[in-house]
Amino acid sequence: MKKLKSDYIVKLIDVLETKNNYYIVQEYCDQGDFRHYLNIKGFLDEKEAKQVLVNLLSGFLELLKHGIIHRDLKPENILISTKNKQVTDLYLVSFSTIPFFKRESENAL
Repeated sequence: MKKLKSDYIVKLIDVLETKNNYYIVQEYCDQGDFRHYLNIKGFLDEKEAKQVLVNLLSGFLELLKHGIIHRDLKPENILISTKNKQVTDLYLVSFSTIPFFKRESENAL
């Protein structure tokens, strides 16, 4: 996950392990999650909804290029960051539920 370099996937900085716990250190997203944003805003206009979908699909394509499937997509797992005091970036997150997979062609080798 540290190797992923995408504008639409939260950056994993480090994973720390103790005897009883794992701690995930990730990029800071200052505006919370998409669920909170929707609760405040109520709905998205068409232009904003299109941009959200483009950003999410860009993140998904990057995951697929690295053989990763996100199996827990929900508003709480989409974090928001701001630039110039406008909501501009949506990030996919949820490291605990992202399994790696191998394509069938890789298994045949």
